[in-house]
Amino acid sequence: MCARKLKAVSIGGGTGQPRLIQALRLMGANIDSIVAMADDGGSTGLLREREHVVPPGDIRKCLSALAADPDTDFARAFAHRFPSIDDHALGNLLLVALAKENGSFADAIRTCERLLGCIGHVHPSTLELVSLSGRTREGDIVHGQAQISYGRRTFTDVWLEPAGAAANEEAVRAILDADLIVLGPGSLFTSIIPNLLVDGIREALHTTRAQRVFVCPKIDSLGETSGMSVADHVDALMPVSYTHLRAHETRH
Repeated sequence: MCARKLKAVSIGGGTGQPRLIQALRLMGANIDSIVAMADDGGSTGLLREREHVVPPGDIRKCLSALAADPDTDFARAFAHRFPSIDDHALGNLLLVALAKENGSFADAIRTCERLLGCIGHVHPSTLELVSLSGRTREGDIVHGQAQISYGRRTFTDVWLEPAGAAANEEAVRAILDADLIVLGPGSLFTSIIPNLLVDGIREALHTTRAQRVFVCPKIDSLGETSGMSVADHVDALMPVSYTHLRAHETRH
């Protein structure tokens, strides 16, 4: 009898998550990727502003990483960018067009999974429109994920606006069914923590029986965690995971 495949969930965003997906593929795992939805930079930022959709960019990156054969013509075209039209990636445009046509961003993702022959699934942490704000070490408030990522200032905490965004139920089910959950690698305040700020994601991470692993990034080239040790990363991560959860339980 064949051994059951490991059910693995990656939680993050940005460029780190596709690399984790590649590692999980080598392990032969069944993969579900949960992606932060606060990105507002580049092609993604333009599309979310103009089309009023959740950001497609990190979803596209994970879909490409999960493609059955990343070297096919379609898989390479899916990642192709058009410098002449705001540097949009074809995959971003296709996700937005499908979401507009059928009224569901989640269905648009499933269609792209079929087109790419993906070996796993990708889930936005929330399907609601949210933005990210944060507080710098000096106490200044900064609005926008791109401003936090590229402002080269160290942050102490971040939050979603509006607060109380509901979790994508498919993401919650993936967490509860998982054997292994990996947070990171990726930017702490802009790729990892935004997922944990979504109501329902925290609760699922607290409830799941899966082994939970945090992969701390080796270096922060953009500055949002400049000077922070591994222990500092954990200290920033834990209050989001548990303090908010206790507040939620108290209210109920």
